[in-house]
Amino acid sequence: MKADWVVRKTNDGFKIVDLYIQGVSLVITQQADFAARIDQAGTPQKGIDQLIALMRNTQTASAK
Repeated sequence: MKADWVVRKTNDGFKIVDLYIQGVSLVITQQADFAARIDQAGTPQKGIDQLIALMRNTQTASAK
């Protein structure tokens, strides 16, 4: 499987900012997923609120 990554220098050192697997960007994939979730909610504000809640729940679950 081919994998490439994009690295940027930050104040804390170098950070991976995007990952490409088989030519597909993780950043672009996440942007499309976020946009779809916001669109499905009915209103932009409701969609953003639901997306934030989903991200918080995912973060909490992965911390356990």
